Amino acid sequence: MLKTIVTTSLVLLLAAQSQNQRVRFSLQVEEGIQYAKKNDKPIMFYVRGSSGGDDDIEDYERDHVRAFADPDVTRLAGNFVCLQMSRSRYRGQLTEWGLSPRTNLNIVFASSTGERIDEPLAASAVASPKTLAAKMRQNIRRWSDMLYKDKVEPVLGAEDSSVRDLRDALKLIEQWQMRQADKAVLGLLDREKLDRTTRTAVLSALGGIGSQATIDRLIELSLEKDRLADKALADASTAAVEPLLQHLGGEDADKHVVAYTALTKICRISGAKPQRFWQGSNHKVQVDEVERVRGIAEKKLAEWKKDQP
Repeated sequence: MLKTIVTTSLVLLLAAQSQNQRVRFSLQVEEGIQYAKKNDKPIMFYVRGSSGGDDDIEDYERDHVRAFADPDVTRLAGNFVCLQMSRSRYRGQLTEWGLSPRTNLNIVFASSTGERIDEPLAASAVASPKTLAAKMRQNIRRWSDMLYKDKVEPVLGAEDSSVRDLRDALKLIEQWQMRQADKAVLGLLDREKLDRTTRTAVLSALGGIGSQATIDRLIELSLEKDRLADKALADASTAAVEPLLQHLGGEDADKHVVAYTALTKICRISGAKPQRFWQGSNHKVQVDEVERVRGIAEKKLAEWKKDQP
């Protein structure tokens, strides 16, 4: 019963991480590692020891409190399982990472198996929100590449992969926006035996990747009256805005309408016009509508790009 309560409180803490006004490091290290394994997330360890009255250490601690409250840092923390590691209790692990037993206030980025995936971040660097955020972005990308190589690429490349393995791989692709998977996911559509649920997951992953190739394929399917493709476009990630804008107001009227519809849904643009609007003869109001939607979509895209790893 106690273990269940502890695990539940940990899950609630980690799940709410991105909603906090500061990064919260759980002290439940072993449970946190298990949570990371189950959810395919990287770990951000904050190694702490006693300050021992050291003024420099106490200064760093104050600076770290401010850094962990930085909006960019708190947002990025949602990609990690954030754990506070006692250097006295985990001295052996520090040695495995090549760190001094006297290490204090460093951050170590690691996989759920305990493998260090980057050089530790010194206390002085942790104190800088800009440096910390840059390092977090870098390690989000590294983790995504590791997941793709270890858990996604082998599944997509195997003809005999189970339906469950395929769906799990597709979820990871969407979760970590693995753009390097676009060709492999597009290839899944050519498989003869693809059940409806798996095909839906494939189309959703194409929208999540949001590359020019994946969005163009969804547009083609939409023009073939594929309703699942329509839904995938409507639910696509903000990354899809850029390739969709290539078709907005373009020479191909049909692709324009599909792109316009998708953009208004992805960017939640109010006042979207019905399809018959584009069949009218008032060219000026149509051009004005294109520019209105383009302006809103470009702004959304720019804001989204600022937040990307």
